[in-house]
Amino acid sequence: MRTLKDQRLVDVRDDSGRQPIYLEGEPSPDEREAAVWSHVARAFREPVLREDNRAGYASTQIIAEAFRNHGYDGIAYGSAFGEGRTNIVLFDIGAAELEACELHEIKNVQLIHEETENPYFVQKAGDGTTSLVRNVITAIGPIDGPMTPLTSEPDAS
Repeated sequence: MRTLKDQRLVDVRDDSGRQPIYLEGEPSPDEREAAVWSHVARAFREPVLREDNRAGYASTQIIAEAFRNHGYDGIAYGSAFGEGRTNIVLFDIGAAELEACELHEIKNVQLIHEETENPYFVQKAGDGTTSLVRNVITAIGPIDGPMTPLTSEPDAS
């Protein structure tokens, strides 16, 4: 691909893999900004398949429209299919022309996984019925100090 003019791109390539959670007070403005960009980078990096629910990719569409409305020509984001790889989206398809094209065959896939939510546990009642339960953090604080509630009502799930 060759662009026909210079392009202003928003670079959302954040390969840190961080998804920070702040438990010890309010993070600094720089830490908040880094956390937001980390989440934006992850959202763009997540692959969307044709059979996926389109609502799952609406958030990145909205963010892309905001970038476009602020005068950017496109987005550079990390690829989920290789470390150090970059995808580029141009909002104007006439701003570039195709010079070469390659077809690739996938020979191997490496799956890397990690737990993304609180685990669920099977709880067995005296009558033999089972239900799924999970730990829910409702307050935080020091071991020997006062607890600070996180929500006004406990999670029902």
